[in-house]
Amino acid sequence: ELVFTLQGTVKDESTENPIGEAKVKLVGSDGTSLETNSGVDGKFKFKLKPETDYIVTTQKVNYLKGKAKESTKGLTKSQDIVTDIFMSPIHIVIEVENIFYDLNRADLRPESTVALDNLVEILNDNNTITIELSAHTDYRGTTESNIDLSQRRAQSVVSYLIDKGIKTERLTAKGYGETEPKVITRKLGAKYAFLKERDVLGEDFINQLSSEEEKEIAHQINRRTEFKVIRTDYSESGIQFGE
Repeated sequence: ELVFTLQGTVKDESTENPIGEAKVKLVGSDGTSLETNSGVDGKFKFKLKPETDYIVTTQKVNYLKGKAKESTKGLTKSQDIVTDIFMSPIHIVIEVENIFYDLNRADLRPESTVALDNLVEILNDNNTITIELSAHTDYRGTTESNIDLSQRRAQSVVSYLIDKGIKTERLTAKGYGETEPKVITRKLGAKYAFLKERDVLGEDFINQLSSEEEKEIAHQINRRTEFKVIRTDYSESGIQFGE
């Protein structure tokens, strides 16, 4: 008899620390629906059936919901499936990676759709949040043109989300131009040897970098699209819940 288990850990996206007492729900394509809570170490465990697709969701106050897809379809040997589910704290600014625009234009490039559709999914899974969607440029070009360009880029993303069925009143587009240089996260600090956590990629910092290649990477990191949660009490009927 085939035996499958799912062993998971719920983790904080920004610190990678385990999240205890998160509500974990497993839904199977066969109609299974199971719930448990993660332990203090963030861990949880479910028994799985053969030839079944599963969706695991995690929920905890002050976090966006986490989600993972697992499957036992086509598996011919018993096994333990191991997964980490990351949850983003609601109060931090979240970068939407892999959104690309043409140079000096606000048009979204076709390869951006994967990241944008992922954002649509986040908004559908967390249907009481409203967000500010912000676009940022590097400091090359004039301040005014950068503000204008970033505003149009943020608006392009918002228009895409609205086309995908997200309600207009849940979305605010804001172009910051070059006014908010990126503060290096732990993840970026680990990725690039010349950057460390909490470095601020302002003009002075970038100018003192030792090579053109490093400067170009820093400019690229500054050119980004992000979102932050503004409210958590949106409801379609217009009735506002308390925070």
